[in-house]
Order: sequence, then structure tokens, then C-alpha cells
Amino acid sequence: MMVSKTVLNSIFKGALEDNEKFISITDRIIKAGVNLVNKTEELKEELMGYDGIYQTYIYDADFNYWFEVTEGQLLYEKGVHPNAPFSCFFSKELFLKILMRELSGADEFLKGRIRVDGNLSQGLKYVKFARTFFKYLQLKNGNNNHK
Repeated sequence: MMVSKTVLNSIFKGALEDNEKFISITDRIIKAGVNLVNKTEELKEELMGYDGIYQTYIYDADFNYWFEVTEGQLLYEKGVHPNAPFSCFFSKELFLKILMRELSGADEFLKGRIRVDGNLSQGLKYVKFARTFFKYLQLKNGNNNHK
């Protein structure tokens, strides 16, 4: 089950200094979110049109993962996908601030704080997918702070 921003702040306390803790917490949250998505028809329908592979690198945690969306089904795996057409590179701190919606990923990209590599059209889908995924999870848990 996903949790509110206040609880996320508490959960992630100290995780910026401890990569293993950061990876463990992030992995569990993403897995819970993927499970929720795959069981919720409303969001599965929203994911239609986002088919593709979305690679993420959190470079200062040495944590890489990818999502694959296929016909509304969501797959999550740790590691590097060999055929990812687009990748985003984040610091732990920036990733957490975007996750908790304190910052906008699009704004941070425009400021040069997020590095990207690959197909721009897939990159735009990545941004929309991530926004939809994390916004939905937070709305389901009572956090309506929009950025």
C-alpha cells in the first residue's frame, strides 16, 4: 500500500546517506505501486498509449530500474534494459523530491538537473507516464499537492 508524503518523508529519513536503505525502500514502494496499477482498471486504461520501456538511473545510489508498459499492463524490473529507447538520470535527492511532488520533473529537466538520453518522443511519453503513475498513487492516498 502506498503512503502519504508525510509518511514518505519519515520512511526515507536517513536514506540519502544509506544507498542500501534507499534502494530497498524505493524498490518496495515501486513494487507496491505496480501491483496496485495492475489490479486497478481505471489506471490500466490510463496507461493505454504509453506502451514502451522506461529506463531510470539513480546514479548516486547505483540503482537502475525500468518499467515496461504493454497494453495497460505494467512490468517493473531492477537493472538495465538492453533495448530501452530512452533513459533518465537522477540524483537520489532529486528523485525523492519529484516522487513526493515537491518538484516537477519537467521543470527540473528544463533547468538541466535531469540528464536524459535517447528518443525524444519516448522521453515525452516517459514524462507523461511517470507523472500519471506517481500522481495516481498519491491521489489514492490522500495527497492532493499538485506541482
